[in-house]
Amino acid sequence: MSWPLVKLGSLVIEERSGASLTRDEFTDTGVAVVPKKAISESVDLLDNTLVYTSLEKFVASKSAHVSNRYLITTLRNLNPDGSTLGLICRNNIAGEFMLAQGMHAFLFDECVDKDYLCYASRRPEFRAAVQRVKVGSTQVHMRARELKEIEIPFPPLPEQKRIAAILDKADAICRKRQKAIQLTDDFLRAVFLDMFGDPVTNSKGWPLKFLKDVSGKIGSGSTPRGGSEAYFDQGISLIRSLNIHDDAFRVKDLAFINDEQAAKLSNVEVQKGDVLLNITGASVCRCAVVPEVILPARVNQHVCIIRPADDIGTDYLLHLLISAPFKQKLLRMSGAGATREALTKQQIELLEIPVPPKALQLDFENIKAKVTSVVKISDEFKEGSVFDSLSNKAFSGQL
Repeated sequence: MSWPLVKLGSLVIEERSGASLTRDEFTDTGVAVVPKKAISESVDLLDNTLVYTSLEKFVASKSAHVSNRYLITTLRNLNPDGSTLGLICRNNIAGEFMLAQGMHAFLFDECVDKDYLCYASRRPEFRAAVQRVKVGSTQVHMRARELKEIEIPFPPLPEQKRIAAILDKADAICRKRQKAIQLTDDFLRAVFLDMFGDPVTNSKGWPLKFLKDVSGKIGSGSTPRGGSEAYFDQGISLIRSLNIHDDAFRVKDLAFINDEQAAKLSNVEVQKGDVLLNITGASVCRCAVVPEVILPARVNQHVCIIRPADDIGTDYLLHLLISAPFKQKLLRMSGAGATREALTKQQIELLEIPVPPKALQLDFENIKAKVTSVVKISDEFKEGSVFDSLSNKAFSGQL
């Protein structure tokens, strides 16, 4: 059975848009404001990202007032790949609050289950429709009327509720796994600092070297002409910033290019053991190691390849770059929070890093291998394939 398709806009009974706030209009306490970074792959707003403004500013911005009856999305995205653009989130914020500029809220008809809509906006077909209408490069955006033109499967309300309940349970399992991963990550960060000290102050007094002197390659690529329209369903992997998270590579939404396109990017061919660093946009300074399973691969202009040479191990370099002290240093260098967030090739090459004995680096590598094996789950579940399979069946009436 397949469900009928309806335009999102046909279900909307009211909508609100965000208001512009200057830097001095933000306060430490007051009325909650939902910013763009509150939208993520989670169906819930990231409440730890909320900012605040004064009651006076709130009263003066009536068109931006919302409550937890509304579903929230963003029409602007600082990530060049637009990964959160148009994602719809539910919210549990008490009382009235307001939306920041670039945010949008919908109040839907009672024939719609809000949880179901949140999951519908994460369907591959919905995401592909958003990608087709987005515009911009550094800061991508779309219009509310374009979002409302996107079609979603629309079963009867009881079926919507049943589907949402199943996907909520599957999502809860994914979240538990993510918590286990986070605990592992916290442990490894602590072990790194204990073994090697603060890499910024070099508290253990290791020899210092420029990153270019302990790297076989440092460089970023480009996007094939035509952007996302030029991608293929299979071929050579094109790694984008949305794939790179700290010590985590997301295969979901991995793009592919053909041999001809890859030949033009031969200077940024990714190799086993390469460390990948995001160098522009809201995800600047995120860092991961390339998984061997996605090779052969290239990177676009938002991702920099750092290929460790003999003196530096891949795991050591990765954890140095994502350690809290060094991460803060990189974010300051990139101008994080400014209009343009970016790291230049020269800045990366001239990073001074401590170089401890290779044997000690290998000890850390072995500790990481043992710890991560404890929480390792099959690649199928790891990449969300189980959840995606459930979602596919639910939205096609097969569940």
